[in-house]
Amino acid sequence: MRMTGSSLAFVTSVVLAGAALGKSLAPAKSWTKDNECSWWLSGADGKSHRASLARSSDGVLFSLSDPVFVSWSETDLIKVELRADQDDKRVAAVESWVTRGEGYGTLGFYLESDALAKVAGAGVLEVWRDGRVVAVLRVRATPKKADLLACVPAASSGSSDSE
Repeated sequence: MRMTGSSLAFVTSVVLAGAALGKSLAPAKSWTKDNECSWWLSGADGKSHRASLARSSDGVLFSLSDPVFVSWSETDLIKVELRADQDDKRVAAVESWVTRGEGYGTLGFYLESDALAKVAGAGVLEVWRDGRVVAVLRVRATPKKADLLACVPAASSGSSDSE
């Protein structure tokens, strides 16, 4: 594996932060825009799901597939932090859930406007749980802030149907 000085420092900090990351980091991959508010990141094989960002009726959904999530509960909401570019000012705390597949788990959670602004343009996204890094995603061409914020569903008018 070829590394520059900054890459080596990054890998060292990740390994020290979480023993679960004792494997080599994959090279950065570019997000592919599927449509107006949907981006996809393929796995190492170029076909499978690695990560996605997409608008849904409940908000902007972020998902990340990784073997580390296989052991996580499928029935509990799990508190994690999404950190962009190793910047303590670009951290979003979220409640997530896991679904499992053969040999991998997929972590999913919704990102509000402030969280989307924090991850916009990021080159590295880290998932933290219980104070340690559990997954690292090196990316290129992460959507810009304006593109992500345009995907946030319109807020309710504030009126209530129950009155």
